[in-house]
Amino acid sequence: MSRARPARFISLGLLGLLAAFAGCATIEPPAADRITTTAAAPFDVIPWPERDAACFNHPLWQTALQQSANRLVITVAEQRGGKLVSSRRSVPITRLSTHPVPLGLVSEFQLRITEPPPEPGRRFAFFSSRTPVVIETDLALDIASTNRSSVPSFAATTTLSFERLWPFHVTSPSPNPAPPNVTVITPVATRIFPADATIVRVWPLPPGVPLRGYAVTLRPIAGRVYTLTTLKRLRDDGWQIIESGLNLGRDFALRQQAPATPPPPLTPLTPATRATPAAIGARLATEVDQSFAELAFALEAVVGRLDAERADQARPPILIVGFSGGALAAPAIAARLEPRVAAAVLVGGGADISRILQTSSLVSSGLSLQPGAPSLNPADAEALRIAYLQSTALDPVKTAPRLAGLPVLMLHAADDRIVPAPTGERLYTLLGRPERWTLDTGHELLFWRLSAYANDIAGWVRTAVPLPPPAPRRLGP
Repeated sequence: MSRARPARFISLGLLGLLAAFAGCATIEPPAADRITTTAAAPFDVIPWPERDAACFNHPLWQTALQQSANRLVITVAEQRGGKLVSSRRSVPITRLSTHPVPLGLVSEFQLRITEPPPEPGRRFAFFSSRTPVVIETDLALDIASTNRSSVPSFAATTTLSFERLWPFHVTSPSPNPAPPNVTVITPVATRIFPADATIVRVWPLPPGVPLRGYAVTLRPIAGRVYTLTTLKRLRDDGWQIIESGLNLGRDFALRQQAPATPPPPLTPLTPATRATPAAIGARLATEVDQSFAELAFALEAVVGRLDAERADQARPPILIVGFSGGALAAPAIAARLEPRVAAAVLVGGGADISRILQTSSLVSSGLSLQPGAPSLNPADAEALRIAYLQSTALDPVKTAPRLAGLPVLMLHAADDRIVPAPTGERLYTLLGRPERWTLDTGHELLFWRLSAYANDIAGWVRTAVPLPPPAPRRLGP
C-alpha cells in the first residue's frame, strides 16, 4: 500500500497538469437573430452530379462485381512521419447482399479480419458509375512506330471509369476506339475488380438503449482515433453512428510536403500545353463536387437501407457530425439529407476549398499548373479561386447557408493552419454565426483535446435535438 500511494499521487498530478494544459474553450453563443433572419432564405436547387445506374448492366461491371465478391479495394490515408500518405489496400470480405439504389449499388459485407472495438458493426460498400474499375493484366501491345517489328510486352495497370469506358478491348467492344497508336494483340491473366468503393460503417447501439436518431458522421482524412470518444458518447445517448469519409485516393489527394531531393527539370510549358488558372479552378470545382456527391449518395443509400428495415416506424431525425476534412463535406451531406437533418456539429471545418488548398500547411506550395511546378502567382491564384467559386455547387461556400436555420455547433482552432483559421471564420459567417467553441490552438491540438469535450458535445446535442414527447396513453376500454 505504501508504494501504491506515491504512484497514485504522481498519476493524479500528471492528469492535473494535462487538464491544465488542455485549457478551456471560449464559448460564443449563437447570434440572437440567426435563425429568424435566415430560416426563410430561398435557396436554388442544387445541380447534383449525375450517375448512370445502367452502367452496372455492362458485362465489364458484372465481371467486376463477381470478382469482388471476396474482397474490396479501398483507399486509406494515414499520417506517417508527419505527412499524409494515401495507399490502396485489398480487404478480404464476405458479401451478404447487394441492392440496387437509384444512383448505384449498395452492398452489405463483413470483414474477414479482426478489428478492435467499437467494431464489429455493419458495413456497406457503395458503387456508382463514378467508381473506377481497375484492370490488372499482361497485355501484348503493338505500338505504332517506324520499326513495327518491335512489339514490347509488359504488365500494365490502368484505372478506368465508365465515363471513359475501357481504352483497351478486353472482354467486349468499347464505345470509344483504342488510341490510334495502341492495338491490343492478346490479353493474358486479366483480373478486373471495383476499386475505391465508398465504405460506410453502422455502429450497433448498446443493449437496451432506444434509437434517438441517426448520427451521420464524417471522419477526418487522417484517421478516426481522436473522434471515437465523442462518437461513443453520442452512441450511448441513442444516436446510431453512420460513419464514412471522403475517398481521397483518386481525385482528392492533396500534394504533400516538398521532397528532400529536388524534382527533375520541368518540361517547358507552351501556350498549347499550359493549363490556365481558370481551367484549373473549374476542374477543381468538378472534382470537389463529384467527391462530395459520391459521399452524399453513399450515405443516402445506407440511410435508405436502414429506413427500409424500420418500415413500420417513423423515420428518425439525422444529426450531422463532421471532423476536419469531413467537416468540409458536411454542409453538402446535410443538403442531400434535408429536411430530416435536425442539427450539426462541425469540428475544424472551413469554407472555400480552393483557398484551403492554396494556404494549408498540408501542401508544400499550393496549387500549380503541373506537378512540381512553382505555385501560382497572386493574380493567377485569384483567377483560379474566382473560377472555382463560380463553378462549384457543393463547396461550403454554397451549401453552408442552408444550415443557418438549424442548431449548429462549431469547434474552431484559432491558430489552425491545416484548415486555415480564416476559412473557418468564413464558414462561421456563412452558417449565420452559430454557437462556437474556440480553442487557442492549432488543428492538431484541437483534435488531441477533443475527447475532453465529448460530454459537452453530447449535452449540446441533447439540448439541440430534444426527445419527442411520449405518445399519450389510452385510458379505459
